[in-house]
Amino acid sequence: MRQTTMTTIETVLLADPTVGKDAIDRIKAACSGAVPRPGPKVTAQRAAEVLGVHVKTLGRYARAGRLHAIRLSRRKIRYSLAEVEQFAATGMADTTRPAAPGVGAAESAPFPVFPGLDANHSSSEL
Repeated sequence: MRQTTMTTIETVLLADPTVGKDAIDRIKAACSGAVPRPGPKVTAQRAAEVLGVHVKTLGRYARAGRLHAIRLSRRKIRYSLAEVEQFAATGMADTTRPAAPGVGAAESAPFPVFPGLDANHSSSEL
């Protein structure tokens, strides 16, 4: 990060009376990239295997903020093994999607119902 950006961040943080010195130091360290990330890292493929999902789904989780992707380069992405295992144990419960509109409505009719037709007549009878 550029020095001018770091100076601006520090100025804004110092102007806020609710932010303590230790918080400012942590924020500055995070902005400079000096925060170590403990624990083993795994590839996207291995993380997807642990979760039992496709690699593209894993990417969706990361974009949604449900997992943190660690970018080593443009193409090299790693995930914290501890975070992936924790997500597998606790975070998967809310991954189910709501039913799509109209799902379940077709159960009452053997075929789609269109305007002008009812469920008792097919289009071939018209």
